[in-house]
Parts: sequence; C-alpha cells; structure tokens
Amino acid sequence: MFVKEFKKIIDGATSATVADILNNTNCDTLSLNVSGTATSLTITIEANNIFNSTEYQSIAAIKLSDFSINETITSTGLFEIPIEATANIKVSLTSVSGGDVTVEARLVNTGV
Repeated sequence: MFVKEFKKIIDGATSATVADILNNTNCDTLSLNVSGTATSLTITIEANNIFNSTEYQSIAAIKLSDFSINETITSTGLFEIPIEATANIKVSLTSVSGGDVTVEARLVNTGV
C-alpha cells in the first residue's frame, strides 16, 4: 500500500464549504475521516473521470462501520471511496448545523 497524500481538507467548518480539489494520480481509494461536533451535516463527493475531465459526477462512499453505501455522507465516521479512473475529486460540505465539521483525506494506491 502506498499513501500518496494525507491532509485535512476541511478544518472545523461551521458553514458550507468546498475543499481544494484532490488530484488523483494512480490511486484507487480515497479514505475520509469525518469528525466534529455538528448535530447535522451533509457532504457530497464528485469526481471527473480520466476520459472526460470537464464533467463532474457524484460518487458514492462506503461507511466502514456498517458498510452502507450512499451518495451523501450525513454522519461522522470513516468512509472509503473507490476512485479508480478518476482524475479530480471534489469534497463539499453542503450543509452543517449544531457544531463544526473536520474532514481528513487520504489518497491510497492499495497495489491490488
């Protein structure tokens, strides 16, 4: 396993925000650690693919605590997103209330 990048992309946000775009170069998994005190939150993940770099599409996340798959993240926890064939990834905090939200991202090539 090779970790290409690990960084905090949203830090204690109390209002909607869009993280800097993550550039995917040869990684197959994006791990997100969502934490904070918010009582309600919504995060969306969009990516463009290596074949069409202008059109972003929603991609689903897998919540590792129960393996549920959703196009939006609505709770804290650890999530994994398959990102093979993606070029750029946008993580957006579209709503938050009752506290703050922090999102840490890790781009990984699992070598599988």
